[in-house]
Amino acid sequence: MPRTYRRFETTFKRHVVEQIESGRLSPTQAARDYQIARSLIERWREQYRNNGFAESPSRRERQLEEENEKLKAKIGDLIMEMDHIKKWQAWVQRQKSADRSRLPSPALFLWLKSAMDNAPSAFPTVAKTDTIRSLDARSKTVPHPWQGR
Repeated sequence: MPRTYRRFETTFKRHVVEQIESGRLSPTQAARDYQIARSLIERWREQYRNNGFAESPSRRERQLEEENEKLKAKIGDLIMEMDHIKKWQAWVQRQKSADRSRLPSPALFLWLKSAMDNAPSAFPTVAKTDTIRSLDARSKTVPHPWQGR
């Protein structure tokens, strides 16, 4: 049958050692009163002198702290992702709300024509015609400056 060991809370250890240190109890008397080995009380007194029973976290507390850190990191990642999505939504909304059914001025047609005329290899004839047709279809209110050609 395995031996079971008693565990004492830090507050209890501190209470016993403070009684001994204040002179209210002798180490032998404390051992008898609390049914604890005198060597254990002496070990507690040594620990008390060195660090005052600094409590170390239990296994469960360490486990919870690790989980807490992981969750905080995950929350940070999700917040960053959410901010990124919001920025994209705002950008898409701006793109949708921009009025693309009308061209702003006839100057755009002039610029497009000059760009096509100056760089014929970049804009083949078919693409030029298709582009002008698509612009014409999209803009009913702006006349083409080269429409008569």
